Amino acid sequence: MVAASSTPLSNRRSTFRSRAAAHVAPILIELSLQSNVVKAGFAGQASAVFLLPLPPLTKPMAQCTAQDYYYTYSPVMQQLLYYLPQSPLLSERKAIIVFDSGLYLHQPLQDALVRILLHVVQCKAVSFVSNMLMVGMSLMLLPESSASADLEYSCCNANSTCLAVHLTNQEAQCIVCSSHQALPFTYQSTGSAGKEQQQLYWNTPIGTARIVASILHCLHACPRDLRKQAIHNLYICGGAANDVMAVKIAKQLQETLLRNDSDDQVTMSAVMTNNDDDTTATTNPAADEISYMQLLTVAPANVSVLQPLADYVSVVALPQLMRPDLAVWMGASLYANHVLNKNADSDSFTWITQC
Repeated sequence: MVAASSTPLSNRRSTFRSRAAAHVAPILIELSLQSNVVKAGFAGQASAVFLLPLPPLTKPMAQCTAQDYYYTYSPVMQQLLYYLPQSPLLSERKAIIVFDSGLYLHQPLQDALVRILLHVVQCKAVSFVSNMLMVGMSLMLLPESSASADLEYSCCNANSTCLAVHLTNQEAQCIVCSSHQALPFTYQSTGSAGKEQQQLYWNTPIGTARIVASILHCLHACPRDLRKQAIHNLYICGGAANDVMAVKIAKQLQETLLRNDSDDQVTMSAVMTNNDDDTTATTNPAADEISYMQLLTVAPANVSVLQPLADYVSVVALPQLMRPDLAVWMGASLYANHVLNKNADSDSFTWITQC
């Protein structure tokens, strides 16, 4: 077991100043199915208190039943929560589970976790939320203005619109966030990278092109009056994100938008081919029609509609203390603490109290 820092989030903004004894902070659990790690702590903390590796499943997730999940994850969940401070008792706390499997969690897995938390751990209630609905909330931690000498970076105001790109070793997910709220209809995913635990995949031309294709489809689904601000504030985060990757994605995105083509209706690829040995990729494969199998946009978008946005591409400049891999935790922790501190019965979370 690895213990992480439990330092409270800094009160950079007045909206996040805690109110003493206003409510019992809920348990926050980040379930990283792609990284096979589970973290636990409390809402209001900058990082998890403890983390543990998830045991491997005996069969593919699509074939697992609630019973399979229960017997696999129950021991690790009990062990993880056992080490949390027990004052007040866990039975007096609610639990929020943040998952990374898209906008929805596999129903048998959700049923198993509800049974574990309500009947075994005996939490008061449990709620489930997608990591992509929380990742943009971490931008609330940014100061009102942060100067950046690098022209490739922008200074994102906490109340502005951003396009969050969450990178893991296996998948890249995109969503537009505006005024502290994620827009679920803009969600896009590259699907599986095809190589588990291979962070370097996104550095290949095909890997980067898959990310760019997802961003373009995300922008195409975004309301037109928000597109310019969203592309100006690209928020590259996640365990596989770094400064070099962020700049590379921004440059590839801009090159794709600036591509000159005789055909004004150049269609974007939904997903790059899974053949990782293919070295014949074009200079801008994200603009070549390949396949629409794994992206969520049904109607094919075209690059020409988004070409006027090319001059506004830039990446959000993050403070040194704000690690990209903690974006999901900080966003969920901040949002839960802020919302529930104001109203413990807020309908921002759907609470499950019985199986």
